[in-house]
Amino acid sequence: MGGVGTAQALAKFYSMLANGGEWDGKKIVSKRVLSLMEEPLVSGEDKVLCLGNAFSAGFMKGRNDLIRRNLFGSSKSAYDHSGAGGSHAFADPENRIAFAYTMNQMNYGVLPGPKSIDMVDVLYGL
Repeated sequence: MGGVGTAQALAKFYSMLANGGEWDGKKIVSKRVLSLMEEPLVSGEDKVLCLGNAFSAGFMKGRNDLIRRNLFGSSKSAYDHSGAGGSHAFADPENRIAFAYTMNQMNYGVLPGPKSIDMVDVLYGL
C-alpha cells in the first residue's frame, strides 16, 4: 500500500493522531487503535531497509537504539511512516506535535533525509 499527500494534508492527519485521535472536536480514531499505533510490535534488523528498526501497527517507531539518527527529536512515543526520497511526517502524542515535510523532487534513499531531520532537531531544540 502506498499513499500520496501534501505536507499540509499529512500534518493534519498526524495532528489528529497526536491529539488523541480527535479532529474539530470529533473522535476519529479510538484509544485502542491509537495504542496499537504507538506501541512497538516488532523490532530488529529490517530486511528491506537493511538497518535496525521497530514498527507498531502500520507505523515506524524509529527506536534510538536501532537507528543511526533519531527521526523524532527527543520523543519516545512518536511514530511515522517515512516517504521515499526524504519526505518525513510523524505524530508525537507525548508533546502533541505533528510534523510534515515533503519535497518537489526525490532525494536518494528511503528514509528521511538530512534536511528534514535537521528541521526536526530544531523543532525539539536539539
